[in-house]
Amino acid sequence: MAVLKGLSFNVRSIQSQLRRVTVFNFLAAFNVTVLFLQECAIPHLGNYENYAKDWTYGPFVWSGSNENRSAGVAILFKGPVKIQTVQEILPGRALFVSVFIDGVLWNLLNVYASPEPKERIELFETLYVFMASFKPTILAGDFNCVLNEFDRYGLGIRRADRSAATLIKNIVNDFKYKDAFMCLHQDAPIEKRITWKSSTFGSRLDYVFISKSFTPLECMHEENIISDHKVVCFNISSPAEQKVGRGFWKLNSTLLKDKIVYDDFSKVFKVWQQENVHNADILTWWEIVKERIKRYFIKLGVLKAKEKREFYENLNTHLQTLYMFKDIGCDVDKEISIVKQSIKNSLDEKARNVIFKTRVQHVEENEKCTRYFFRKIESSRELITEIEGEKSRGGILKHVFHFYQNLYSTKNIDSDFMEDALNDITLVLNHDDANGLNDFITEKELFDTIQSFKRNKVPGLDGIPIEFYVRFWDILKDDLLCLFNKCFYDKKLPASWQKGVISMLPKEGDKTDFRNWRPITLLNTDYKILAKVFANRLKEVLGQVIHTNQVCGIPGRTIHQMTNLIRDGIWYVKDRGQQLAILSLDFEKAFDRISHVYLFNVLKKMGIPEGFLSSLRAFYDNCTSQVLVNGFMTECFNLKCGVKQGCPLSPLLFICAIEPLLLSIRRDKMIRGVHVPGGGGLQAKVTGYMDDITILCTDVLSIKRAVQRTEHFCAASGLRLNFKKSCMLTVGDWDSLSDCPIQQRESVKILGMVFNSQNDGDESWNMVLENVNGLIISWTTRHLTMEGKVLLIKMVLMLILLYTALTYPPSMLVLKQIIRTCFVFIWGSKMERLKRIFMIKPPEKGGKGMVDIKRFLYTKYLILCLKNYNSDNYWSFFIQYSAGFIFKRHGWCVLSLKNPVCFSPSWFYEILRATISDFNLQNKSMGDLLNKLKMKQFFYVSERMIPI
Repeated sequence: MAVLKGLSFNVRSIQSQLRRVTVFNFLAAFNVTVLFLQECAIPHLGNYENYAKDWTYGPFVWSGSNENRSAGVAILFKGPVKIQTVQEILPGRALFVSVFIDGVLWNLLNVYASPEPKERIELFETLYVFMASFKPTILAGDFNCVLNEFDRYGLGIRRADRSAATLIKNIVNDFKYKDAFMCLHQDAPIEKRITWKSSTFGSRLDYVFISKSFTPLECMHEENIISDHKVVCFNISSPAEQKVGRGFWKLNSTLLKDKIVYDDFSKVFKVWQQENVHNADILTWWEIVKERIKRYFIKLGVLKAKEKREFYENLNTHLQTLYMFKDIGCDVDKEISIVKQSIKNSLDEKARNVIFKTRVQHVEENEKCTRYFFRKIESSRELITEIEGEKSRGGILKHVFHFYQNLYSTKNIDSDFMEDALNDITLVLNHDDANGLNDFITEKELFDTIQSFKRNKVPGLDGIPIEFYVRFWDILKDDLLCLFNKCFYDKKLPASWQKGVISMLPKEGDKTDFRNWRPITLLNTDYKILAKVFANRLKEVLGQVIHTNQVCGIPGRTIHQMTNLIRDGIWYVKDRGQQLAILSLDFEKAFDRISHVYLFNVLKKMGIPEGFLSSLRAFYDNCTSQVLVNGFMTECFNLKCGVKQGCPLSPLLFICAIEPLLLSIRRDKMIRGVHVPGGGGLQAKVTGYMDDITILCTDVLSIKRAVQRTEHFCAASGLRLNFKKSCMLTVGDWDSLSDCPIQQRESVKILGMVFNSQNDGDESWNMVLENVNGLIISWTTRHLTMEGKVLLIKMVLMLILLYTALTYPPSMLVLKQIIRTCFVFIWGSKMERLKRIFMIKPPEKGGKGMVDIKRFLYTKYLILCLKNYNSDNYWSFFIQYSAGFIFKRHGWCVLSLKNPVCFSPSWFYEILRATISDFNLQNKSMGDLLNKLKMKQFFYVSERMIPI
């Protein structure tokens, strides 16, 4: 633990040597290491070195101003220190210094705010932008405003102070600072709080804010005869060890947009290509080239950052020179205005970089960087402070290493149960389709795969993002094609592909418990490109061997086929007075525990050809990982089981691995499920989306049998059923279920939907409304135009609403709440200045292009039902039973007279009648309704979203 003693003091000018010597002699008596001085009244780039004659106790950093004669800040040191970085944020107003004191790094920011409200607010807004890049551990100085009414006597908070005070409070809250004085003297009387006073009133204008992880040991205000401000003395202890590491390098993709960079790198890369003319060992060559790419862009990034920093500093120096000329009577107002605009543009560019770092997907063109983005940056810095009682950095890293080393160790599996699981697999791939998996990778296949990746995602250890491969496709394509085909047919991967970095993402629950963290493996982008090529091929053929009960990963299957089957199953048994138990199974770390021996045996039994299977094995042979914790890496450990969350192949491999469980439950005649109307004796027993498995049982024996089947599967595969998180919903009258191993609940949450015996969707919509309100509250901190707000509603809110609406269409009461909330957000108040009917018109017709929410949600639900009417999943039987008569009336579907029909369907099918009538859909053909382009105009006019 390091302790830093310091002070902050408004010196009221040290311009003259006599005054300077007096002040320095006064300050020398304090037993401190660092001194923050404000209102130094020194000119910009004055003869700072002369001050060394007067301050002989250690290093110093000065920042003066020619704009305001009283401005000027300094950070002085007593004793030997090592200054790392100096950044003059605003001359004479804000100075940042990064310094090593006794081997500990301290980031110090000294602030002297202007008495003028407008200038003060501009300063605080500028601080926001800079602090997103480097976070000071100590923020101190004269802020020239009070934060609340308790910090002033004789005069209330002036209106001009309120905006500035709000900005300071936001900085403190968003960047997680604490007030050193108030931490120690919360109940101090006003006389003890104030740092400046006159004959009639006093105020607390001088503050010392410290990072949340630091501890204030002492903070006091001392009277003096040098200035009308008190000296704020503080004593602060740092954490016992560094809490945040540097992580690993990632290429700044904004560099790729520079045409000069593109041309220069292309020339350099062509030189590298000459070293591999004969493609003798392209794997080794590619590893060397990636290291060179890293060095090239690190050097370029440092150079560009230095250029931007120097450009900003030169602009400020030029501005201060112009102020000096103005003082002697020169007419330079126009030049001053031009330079100020250039400084503003430079700050705007820095703010856009902050927005880019947040990885927010939907950003309006020219949107300002506001609290919304700064809080995103700060939330990404949140640390893991404790894991299972361990709080030290070394202890946390050790705990994490041992946990994941054990998690990914070889799992013991029961060979007999594995044999039973393999025997349940009877379907195999078509011979021609299976052989097609072994075809050479083509240039078009590779290009389409690269283009399909989402942008602005975190890369793996090599730091090279997908944007690099997109930007330099023309010069990379031949080498990449050769590399990937070499890997494919030699069944060997480059060494860097075998290393991954696990990032821990929090789930619901206690964050000190490992089970409540989801490990996402950050993999190299070139690895993921080849993996996605494999995944795309596999995806096209797996439908032959994966039953429609598994709705993940197979083209044409959707998550709502599962949620709607559960919903209809509840309604169907209630309508017949039957009973139903819905078991929602949770597997502990399912992706991470699956046995490799079991997995590849399943793939082989499904008919995956040996050549393709050997290539898949190469993705898992000799693989290692490290866990990234607070920017520090654990030791490496081997991955001997599990599939990598973050790899494009993993979802498909996992659904293959879990398919035998679904097969065994579906074929077990002792497990009785929900009878499917018109299914010819079919029973809906089980459905799944990846590892989210839901079992439908209609008697106690079925429940016990299903759990037994699941435990046998776990013994075969290495998975482990989590009885604490697995739960069961019962519908109808049941005898005692006290001996059932699955806990009973009044409602269960499956894939984000809440199911209960009422089957009304109210709980799901309550969650959605809470989520929508939270999002809109966070968006109010953004500077959005009306068009930007409409775009956010379309691009973000409508997806959230649609997900729930496709299972439980919203009631009119819920719709009114949603629509009202959206329009209050658009207008910024409850007063709407334009009728909603005009708001939903396209811009070229005088509207704002707002979506008609009711029309959109209800019609999308209708289209989903139509699409699945004749599909091969079990839900289609329920659609035919409940909505067949409705669709037949409009000539959209054929209804077999052999199949049963319901003339009084549930409310979520009855709503289809109203949808058809309300929106005049009866005259549209089935083809029109299922045509995306034709229905696009029906919903709303699509507008262009221009991200930064």
